[in-house]
Amino acid sequence: MAKKIIATILLVFVLIPYSGLSQTTAQAESESFLEAKQILQKMSNYLSEAQSFSFQAEMIEDRLFEADRYIHSSVNSEVTIKRPDKVYADIKSDYNHKRYWYDGQKITLLTVPANFYATAEATGDIDEMTDFVYENFGVSIPLATLSFEDSYKVLMDGVTNGYYTGLHHVDGVLCHQLLFINEDAEWQIWIEDGENSVPRKYVVKYRMDNRDYHFVARMKHWTFNEYAPDEMFKFIAPPDADVIEFVK
Repeated sequence: MAKKIIATILLVFVLIPYSGLSQTTAQAESESFLEAKQILQKMSNYLSEAQSFSFQAEMIEDRLFEADRYIHSSVNSEVTIKRPDKVYADIKSDYNHKRYWYDGQKITLLTVPANFYATAEATGDIDEMTDFVYENFGVSIPLATLSFEDSYKVLMDGVTNGYYTGLHHVDGVLCHQLLFINEDAEWQIWIEDGENSVPRKYVVKYRMDNRDYHFVARMKHWTFNEYAPDEMFKFIAPPDADVIEFVK
């Protein structure tokens, strides 16, 4: 399940070489882990209570360049969530530009500027849609975990240990920095201090095919409960667009 979560969401929070935490006693480690989980739970509750929200993310991921050489690839995304069953995402990378719509009945992926799109029937809430399109078509929306009704449960699946590492700034915002460890990945998350308990940064290192991969995301421009008409989540095909099928 942990690998599926990493692939589905592209939330990957890296562990910078880490040696500054003392593990002198099991009790101290347990208290730190408990504090980290409490802060993560607060973030999850804050997001799940919002009827709608949007954010922007600047992401960097490892991309195969040639043979066994990898380079950093930049991805910028704008995501709008309207509960219980509507999503819009605009995702631009160094190599492609894609847009996603989900209106509670259909999921559509448009590739820009190639101007072709695929649509599939997909009912249910955002959690159910996200699982359905990943399991059936291998399609994932970056950072989709943040839209889940209980993102805490999803993020903590497979976690074996964690630490609260203190208050640190991300883009001038004071944040709680948390470190979590599971079998396949070590990840960090920075959550804004105060009432606006939103994630500001994720870093992950995960291992696959005997190689370490990295992903970094910085979250900004959060807005909550602003007007988002249902039409925003309905796909209208651009002129001369070609329809294709999702490949199972």
